[in-house]
Amino acid sequence: MAIYRFGRCELDSDRHRLLVAGIERHVEPQVFDLLQFLVEKGDVVTTHDELIERVWKGRIVSDSAISVRINAARKVVGDTGSRQAVIKTVPRRGFRLAIDVTRIEDESGFSRQSTAERGNATPVKKPVVGIFPFEALSEELPAYLVRGIAEDIATELSRFHSIEVIAPYSTFRHNFDEIDQFEVASSLGISHLVTGSLKGNSSAQRINVRLLDSENGNNLWSERYDVSGDDIFAVQDDAVYQIVSALVQGLTAHQCAVARRKPTDNLSAYECLLRGLNIYKWGVSSFEEARQSLFWFDRAIELDPEYVRPRAWRECCNSSFWSSPPTAEELNASAERMQHALSLDENDHEVHRLKGALHMCSGEHELGDYHLAKSVELNPNDAHILLRIGMYRSFLANNTDDLTYVETAFARNPLHPSWYWQDRGITMFSHEKYEDTISNIQRSGAENEVAYLYLAAAHALLNKVGEAKTIIDRLHAMNPEANIDWLKLAYPTRCYEESECRKRFFDGLGLAGL
Repeated sequence: MAIYRFGRCELDSDRHRLLVAGIERHVEPQVFDLLQFLVEKGDVVTTHDELIERVWKGRIVSDSAISVRINAARKVVGDTGSRQAVIKTVPRRGFRLAIDVTRIEDESGFSRQSTAERGNATPVKKPVVGIFPFEALSEELPAYLVRGIAEDIATELSRFHSIEVIAPYSTFRHNFDEIDQFEVASSLGISHLVTGSLKGNSSAQRINVRLLDSENGNNLWSERYDVSGDDIFAVQDDAVYQIVSALVQGLTAHQCAVARRKPTDNLSAYECLLRGLNIYKWGVSSFEEARQSLFWFDRAIELDPEYVRPRAWRECCNSSFWSSPPTAEELNASAERMQHALSLDENDHEVHRLKGALHMCSGEHELGDYHLAKSVELNPNDAHILLRIGMYRSFLANNTDDLTYVETAFARNPLHPSWYWQDRGITMFSHEKYEDTISNIQRSGAENEVAYLYLAAAHALLNKVGEAKTIIDRLHAMNPEANIDWLKLAYPTRCYEESECRKRFFDGLGLAGL
């Protein structure tokens, strides 16, 4: 039996089954035969005559009949005639696959490894980062200050479990020039180097930082930061946090690019995680993107069942498929899986973030806030963590520090995905900043139940009832069951503590006609 993997798809020729982003799709037999033939030939052009012989068994058929089947094949794999990202038309010749195809012989079942294969799976490959001594470009800068900033970067980077940071002692022993740095990186197994320089004096500095690929010396990311102020050490700390956040983004973007170039059958669990995160964490979080991401997170867990991070992101992604409102069974099942993940690694900040969010959804606010705070404690540099704890704390009766977390997240991650704006708008609602709620959610471009609820409530509380009712009509077009009783159990209303904010939310939606 042969399994063919191409893009997000897996085709099992023996069982006549097709998975797209991990979801089995119904395919008509003739369309499946056509798709299988194209996949078997890969980038070799398949002529009309060959298709007729293979798919129609030599019967006379029109060009339009072939076009109908080609369009159906494109639709089932998520392609279109205009994009032709999977099935490409070669004018006056025929058709071919536009992406790479990998054939896998598998006798144990559809797209599943045997136990022996899982035991020998490629281990998780984290990037190994080495922080090298920064160069002092001004004589008046004390050595301890130059060394201290590099050490702080190493310490804060080590909070990210997806990165292995070489102890600064190993890289700080000598003052290496750039050639020596790459030699040392090779001897220590370092995949990425962080280098930099400082210029200025004890009260004002310019910090330059670079992220380099140790294999070829390419500059993957660089930035400069100007630091000055009455409390220079506090300002330096803030600069270090920004540097670390940007470094992680640059490093992850590079790792994602590398993973995308590798054949799917050669991916490690870590690279499958990266592929999922590249779609879900840095995408727009659409329903289709959630499906694709779930496929990669499941693959990562399959390759390494003890790997906690994809388990955490899988639960985050899986919430996209909950009922509206979520059922007790869905919440309990997710909570059990998160508890299992926590038993595998009690110090993973993503697990605590997800566990905190689940407790919030279950009305266990004190326990939810504990796990969210624990998440920040474990990694105060992850902008996603900061944004989410800020939004969830806005649901509490005492929400004095929620905006601080949100604004810090925006400062740490200026190149954030669009969904950041929706979370910011939700937080603004708790502070009766309804204009800001509207502008932020509109800036996100979100068209989902949560966005419509806050837009409608904010418009109504600004006495723009006509606009609010129009938004509720859009909500009802998406979910005809949406009413006040539904709202009490829906996300995110179920996360609110009893408070004036919750009352205003219901009042606004009542005025809007929900």
